[in-house]
Amino acid sequence: MRNFRCAMGRSTSAPFHTTWYSGGNDWFLDGASKMISPGTASVLALYSAAPTMWYGELSSLRSRMGELRLDERKSGGWVRAYGNKYNVAQASGMGYQQLEVKAKPVPRSFTWPLVPKATGTAETVRLALDGIGAPLEYQGQSRRYEIPLAKVVAHAGKIVEVRYRVVAKEGELLSAVRKVNVQAPPTSAYRSPYVQGAGVSGTQVYLSKVGTWTDVLMDPWYLMFPEQKVTIEVSGVLPGSGEVKETLLDGYEVKASDLTAGIKTRLGKAFLQRLVVPSSFTITSKLSFDGGESWRMTRSINLSLFS
Repeated sequence: MRNFRCAMGRSTSAPFHTTWYSGGNDWFLDGASKMISPGTASVLALYSAAPTMWYGELSSLRSRMGELRLDERKSGGWVRAYGNKYNVAQASGMGYQQLEVKAKPVPRSFTWPLVPKATGTAETVRLALDGIGAPLEYQGQSRRYEIPLAKVVAHAGKIVEVRYRVVAKEGELLSAVRKVNVQAPPTSAYRSPYVQGAGVSGTQVYLSKVGTWTDVLMDPWYLMFPEQKVTIEVSGVLPGSGEVKETLLDGYEVKASDLTAGIKTRLGKAFLQRLVVPSSFTITSKLSFDGGESWRMTRSINLSLFS
């Protein structure tokens, strides 16, 4: 028998530790008393500890994977509880018991707002202003909110980030952001300017008959609101092929009375007298929905000038 030694009635033959007894002139090993040697017990103990470490790592992985639930845009407070118990028998080399209990509060999350009149289900949705009506609604959690249509129109042609805020015991909590691509109204919804007065017949202007001033008008347009701004310019051709331009209305801020009466300014006869006759000249109007930060709409009218 290899690696065999006797001491005080006990023998060690790796990996076991066994007692022995005598019978007559012979010696016998007692199989019933066989147990693993101390060295073997150390090795087995190290081996049995590895699974618990592995399970501990899996706990961290499960925790991280569990956070993916946030992508489902669900909300509310909840706690992830986790527990395990290990009862390792003595026969493994070194018996022990281990109990682990964890409870981790998961940060609350709030889904992005719903915009019923917008189209799309992704983070960015499209909101068409053509025929939208008033007011615009959006829904966050179980509450509904209204945004004045004038404020929505002011962002025409832009992408707006919409979110809501919840005040809780742990502080202010912000929802996920929904991006709303606010489409500009069709250009046809914006009225072209026109002229009216003596010496004017449709798009023809007779210089000898016009007065000192000729009215330039714009009828109310779709989604017209106070604080929008209008600029009106006139341009024509000078003798010698030079071009001349004059501003009739510079960043005029729409007022409440204009919503029914429309916009009115004047074109002076002195400007027309500088132009080549006969020739054509153009009146152009530009509209800003956001108070002059950007000019989204442009409409023009070409007129013929005769003597």
